[in-house]
Amino acid sequence: MRVVVDTGVFSASLSRRRRVRFEPFVSLMAGNQIFLAAVTVSELRYGALVAEWGDQRRQRLEAAIQATTVIPVSDDLLSTIARLRHGCRVAGHPLHERSHANDLWIAASAIQTRAALLTADNIFDGAMSKERCVEECSGGHEIASAGHVHVDDPALFIDGSVDVPPFPGNLPLGLVDEPAATNGVAAWSGGVD
Repeated sequence: MRVVVDTGVFSASLSRRRRVRFEPFVSLMAGNQIFLAAVTVSELRYGALVAEWGDQRRQRLEAAIQATTVIPVSDDLLSTIARLRHGCRVAGHPLHERSHANDLWIAASAIQTRAALLTADNIFDGAMSKERCVEECSGGHEIASAGHVHVDDPALFIDGSVDVPPFPGNLPLGLVDEPAATNGVAAWSGGVD
């Protein structure tokens, strides 16, 4: 199953101290295709900077991020964010407030990629049901918090066609022709003369 993991659960999966408290959520990651919203990656890296992590710990974080699929920012995602925020505003749900901007990006990323959302954060309660914010945005993609994920029929998630672009790293690309200069370029680690 495709699962967008929110920042709290993903960061807890990397922490021996916090993992114990979040284990019911972290255990739901196993066996699923893990996606991260772009804002989650930003939050994780910011947290590492604020905590002044050493090189080894930051490398472990980057390896964990690389093992997931980071949802790229696209025009469609930005439109989904705008519609979700408006829908939450109309419904009177706090997810539209500025203080929840990052949560809004995470929820919209789950909607855009038609994935379940794995979260321990109750801000998503009520926002991700047919009757509330998402109705205008997606035709009723239902995502529950606390790890209760409802994915009975992916066709119900989005009302209308959805273009989910291929993610970087999954593109079958190759060289059309060999470069003209393959041996005569002076280079060092991380750059070219």
